Amino acid sequence: MESESSLFLWLALPEVWVILAIVLVVADLLIGMDFFVLSAGVAALIVAGLLWIQQNGMSGDFVFFDTWRQIVFGFAGLSLVSIGLIRNVFQKKTGDGPDINEY
Repeated sequence: MESESSLFLWLALPEVWVILAIVLVVADLLIGMDFFVLSAGVAALIVAGLLWIQQNGMSGDFVFFDTWRQIVFGFAGLSLVSIGLIRNVFQKKTGDGPDINEY
């Protein structure tokens, strides 16, 4: 039980998620992972924002995350959503336009 409470303390810090977001975004830019790691970095930044809002009382009585499991599942869900959004926005569109290889 002690390790679970210390895990929650680390995962509940917005600063940890901001550092993770910076590391993931820089890794994607340097390695070129086809926006896969970038979307996880964006999700980490969103989780950091939600945790910061929750800790500063800006959300009123609404609680985004109660346990460390909710934080991890929220990050995973946001990662999946951001992967879909980033791939749709930045993916090269192949249209039915004229093909330059047809003679």
